[in-house]
Amino acid sequence: MILNDRHIRQRAAIIAAVITGLAVNAYAVYQGIHLDIGRVELNYDRATVAAYIITAVNLVFIKSALLFRTRHKVWLFALLFIVTYATVILTGTRAAMLAYPVLVLIQVLFTKDVIQRKHKIILFTALPLLLVVSALAFQSKIQTRIQDFKQNIAMMHEKQGENSLISRLSMQTVAVKTGSSALAGESAEARGEKAEALIKQHPGLYGAQIYLTVHMHNEMLENFSIKGLFGVISLAALYLSLIYCSFRPERNAALLSVGLSLIIYGLSDVIFFSTEGTLLYCLAIIFSIMIMKQPHPAEGRR
Repeated sequence: MILNDRHIRQRAAIIAAVITGLAVNAYAVYQGIHLDIGRVELNYDRATVAAYIITAVNLVFIKSALLFRTRHKVWLFALLFIVTYATVILTGTRAAMLAYPVLVLIQVLFTKDVIQRKHKIILFTALPLLLVVSALAFQSKIQTRIQDFKQNIAMMHEKQGENSLISRLSMQTVAVKTGSSALAGESAEARGEKAEALIKQHPGLYGAQIYLTVHMHNEMLENFSIKGLFGVISLAALYLSLIYCSFRPERNAALLSVGLSLIIYGLSDVIFFSTEGTLLYCLAIIFSIMIMKQPHPAEGRR
């Protein structure tokens, strides 16, 4: 009987999301500041995966925390944003550093009946200040990542060496060309053989060489090069369904921001390649729905 009570289920989901958010951010701060780890990984093998997981957890965390009844939601949001953005910065993932503030802002503006209009205006205008405060606190880490990006730009003409920017551009080119030759899909081994031949013909694509046994660092192109057009259509359907469900039957700001983060991060990485990333995003989607106040069936018919 208790499990069938919607209010109790929603409350339990909110509490679980807040506890998870506190735990994840505390551990990230512990790794990044106390242990002085260069790029926080949360015991995963890649800092980028940690950044995606932290983003998904924090988007649900912030939304859940703001659902508690308090007169100080503006100050609560400011505190949560500074802390959660700090943990994103500690991962050193450039895509997450740029996307996270935008995703949080979208969530705030899209939220209905939780944050008053005047508070939304305050948060909208205060966000740049909060960004500056967070950035100043971890200025050295941000500068390091900016310097790495500038170095990658400067070395774009080089035909050898490690360059994440060149590698991503090369992988996207390889994915398009191999996928175009197998629209019905093919095995990873077959794609690898075609890619090897393509790189020999075009040495400028050398950046994709070391990733041929992993993935193409783009969710859509990875699906295209392995699963063909069916994979592209299936992934696009998933993206569109998440966006659609965030608007109907009720506006769900957490689901919208989580869905958008999945799309944005999929432009430079393959989240579904990681078991941890896939699991955490599935849980984030589930909790985004559970923390919403569900209308009674009789109310839905009105």
